[in-house]
Amino acid sequence: MAKAREINIRRMERADLEDVLAIERTSFGDPWPVMAFLGEFENQVSFQYVAVSGTNRIAGYCIYWIVLDEGHILNIAVAQDERGQGIGRKLMNFCLDHMFSMGVHYVLLEVRLNNAVAQGLYKSLGFRELNIRHGYYADGSDAVIMLKEMR
Repeated sequence: MAKAREINIRRMERADLEDVLAIERTSFGDPWPVMAFLGEFENQVSFQYVAVSGTNRIAGYCIYWIVLDEGHILNIAVAQDERGQGIGRKLMNFCLDHMFSMGVHYVLLEVRLNNAVAQGLYKSLGFRELNIRHGYYADGSDAVIMLKEMR
């Protein structure tokens, strides 16, 4: 993995949605619609962050919920031409650090069963496989439920 260049992480803004949606559409076969992103801005348990390059380009994003002592990663993606540079790891570490500071004891996420790259990242961050959710995605694909205990 190449070392990530200067990347800053900040709260996502509505003005970022065009760039975020472009990343979403190229990253997922069943992308979230714009209304799903807009709904997250109104959700009191939702946190949305973007990774911004030194040239002010949105390189990735992450959306997660914190409910009581549980965190749930809902959506994370990195622009195709930015992958392999440590941006996903930086986003995940930022989100996990924030969750820990908010009293989260465990974090859950779902990842496609065939997405070995993402699963490898999550395992390297301390996540373990918990179960399989059959037919979880719109195309009928299965998801691996992964858990990280924060204590």
